[in-house]
Amino acid sequence: MKNKKSLWSLLTIVMVAMLNVCFVSCGNDDDDEGATKSVANLVGLWEMTNVKGTSSETGSFNVNVSISNYDEFEDLDVGDFVRYEFDADNKFICYTFHFGKDEWRAEKTTTYKLDGETLTIGDKTNRPETLKISSLTSNQLVLHYVEDEGDDDLVMDVTMKRIK
Repeated sequence: MKNKKSLWSLLTIVMVAMLNVCFVSCGNDDDDEGATKSVANLVGLWEMTNVKGTSSETGSFNVNVSISNYDEFEDLDVGDFVRYEFDADNKFICYTFHFGKDEWRAEKTTTYKLDGETLTIGDKTNRPETLKISSLTSNQLVLHYVEDEGDDDLVMDVTMKRIK
């Protein structure tokens, strides 16, 4: 990663994609053929629970993320411990946890757009990030992110749980 800001942007995108996965509804949990990924399914507050993938800098990683084991995740240098909030009017807020104060703070407020499995966070003025929603249920969102910048390749799947 070029810097911590790039990593945060990456995680934000992955988290947004995960949110779409969590809200897919279907008649049978074992059969996703009837599932749809819609803004209505994405609306809510989501918290990161797992990040797995590969990085040209760190190799393979798979970390269950929580406030209690944040140090292990932070050592990967792939982003911050985050929550994503999506509202019905396409507003997106990214919160990060600040350990010194033991509090969540809104770090980024922008817009989002959902087009099928593609989640775009930000607009032309905010350098948009694009993620793929791998899966979306009522309680879980999985976002897939690929960053390909020269020697810094990063592929991540970020799993989030609905908390509100």
